[in-house]
Amino acid sequence: MDFLESTKMAVKTLTVNKLRSTLTMLGIIIGVAAVITMIAVGQGATDRVQEQMKGLGSNIMLVLPGSITQGGARMGAQTGQALTEEDALAIALEVPEVQVAAPSMRSAAQVVAGNTNWSTSVFGTTNDYLEAREWPLESGRLFEAAEVAGSAKVVIIGQTAARELFGDADPLDQVIRVKKVPVTIIGVLSKKGQNSLGQDQDDVVMLPISTFRNRIQGGWGGKSKRVGSISVKVREGQSMKAAEDNIKDLLRQRFKVQPNADDPFSIRNLTEILQAQEASSRVMTLLLAAVAGISLIIGGIGIIGMEFATIFTNALMPTLTQADDLGAVSGTGFAFGYLGGLLALVLMLLFFAEGADNGLTLIGLEPLFGLDPEAREGTRFVGPFTAIWFAVFMIPFFLWVKEPKTDTRPLHFGRAWASLRDLLRSLRFRGSLSAYLASSLFYRDALNALYAFGGLYASGVLGWSIIQIGIFGIVGAVTAMVAAFLGGQADRAFGPKPVIAWSIVVLILVCLVIVGMTRESLWGLALDPASSLPDWIFFACGALIGAAGGTLQAASRTMMARHTTPDRATEAFGLFALSGKVASFMSPALIALATMATGWGSRP
Repeated sequence: MDFLESTKMAVKTLTVNKLRSTLTMLGIIIGVAAVITMIAVGQGATDRVQEQMKGLGSNIMLVLPGSITQGGARMGAQTGQALTEEDALAIALEVPEVQVAAPSMRSAAQVVAGNTNWSTSVFGTTNDYLEAREWPLESGRLFEAAEVAGSAKVVIIGQTAARELFGDADPLDQVIRVKKVPVTIIGVLSKKGQNSLGQDQDDVVMLPISTFRNRIQGGWGGKSKRVGSISVKVREGQSMKAAEDNIKDLLRQRFKVQPNADDPFSIRNLTEILQAQEASSRVMTLLLAAVAGISLIIGGIGIIGMEFATIFTNALMPTLTQADDLGAVSGTGFAFGYLGGLLALVLMLLFFAEGADNGLTLIGLEPLFGLDPEAREGTRFVGPFTAIWFAVFMIPFFLWVKEPKTDTRPLHFGRAWASLRDLLRSLRFRGSLSAYLASSLFYRDALNALYAFGGLYASGVLGWSIIQIGIFGIVGAVTAMVAAFLGGQADRAFGPKPVIAWSIVVLILVCLVIVGMTRESLWGLALDPASSLPDWIFFACGALIGAAGGTLQAASRTMMARHTTPDRATEAFGLFALSGKVASFMSPALIALATMATGWGSRP
């Protein structure tokens, strides 16, 4: 069998099993996309480390004063014998692997330009420091030899400091004051960005080291010309290890260190540190990919099971009671569902979920079953607890719910696909069902957005704590439970359409209140920011969201049941579930766009 014939057979098989092929491709696409996303996250971390290595400069080491020991006690970092400019010169001249060795001193100071001032890092160093860091100038010039030797009043400025002091104006030849010493800007550094610790490397001004010592620090270091550190750049192709060993031997000789004594200095190979971070990033990439794959499988199984359970239980509703009682059954079912969720939440808070401050539950107990509060095992128990909750309360369903008897037929994807296709084609002749599915597509998406973003809005705009948001959710669940039951009775009396309409009206009014309210005002009416009135208003909105949302969901299920027959109920509720998911991206996207356009969603 040649390649062309095999391809034709494969295509034919795919076209025969359209549904299976579509679902398989969808699963592959989602799975590959998830894995690629996780790998991209890891690769981004690796790229970030590589950028930091590039910003730091290649083949660079840092020599620092070490620590000393007095009376058996180590005195801490940089308490050892001081480094000097002569040590830096000796390293540059006597260690063959070294390209440059730049002494430097550093402090923080207030820098003034006209009426503007800015607190920044002040470096005293030489041009060799910029060569070691591979840090070119964007404009201007470097220090001249006479300026370095003669404590000249000149300075090279970083881009952040230049922007804060001069805005968009050219800083060259401008005069600034560093600790009341006037200095002239002769150069502007190119942009360097943040280092591995998140510090802005461009927020700096650099002076000749003699200027820093004699004019800024008032002669600190004396005749020995002590320095804070020495930046060493190793020549390309030379061994970093050999350079480090030779520097160590040279400094021990200069400091007259005894053979068995500790080094009174320390040498940090910054390139090796970042390379280790890069290796860690690669391991993290593989770990994220593995986690993505496992999460995809487990999450996919869970979502599929949840959707199947919802569809099949909803499909049983037309056979459980008479048509006139569908609304009451649906409302009562949702009420019991909210009650079960509320009980599960209370049990978790009382007996399992530990507090962040004391490791105890809401009633002062340690998490049950010996769960470790330090490892947050009580909070993490929510997953197994939910699974147990589902299993226990599905037992009455399996024992006592009567499933209508139907003809047993083997599963045939082709026939199922054809049936779904016929149902979709029939929608053009079923105006009521088409209109309902289209409208529910939007209002159910909006309701899910209210559920998802209500707490985020309260946190961002009103500054609510996690406890307040939790109470907000409980209030919504309680009102949803009560309203779902009462809404079911209204559904039985008046039908699902008025219940859906009034629920949507209530939700629209609630949204109008929410979008017009901050802690300071309500649609232009001033509120006392220190008062609790905005909180109470939002709690009331949460109660209405829960109440209207509960009745809306219950009545929507009744409406769908009235548009189908018992033998086609599963198919109809499957389409109902699909219409609720197909546009689920719209509300989050619109909320994000509105937040970006108005600047809401975060407190000043």
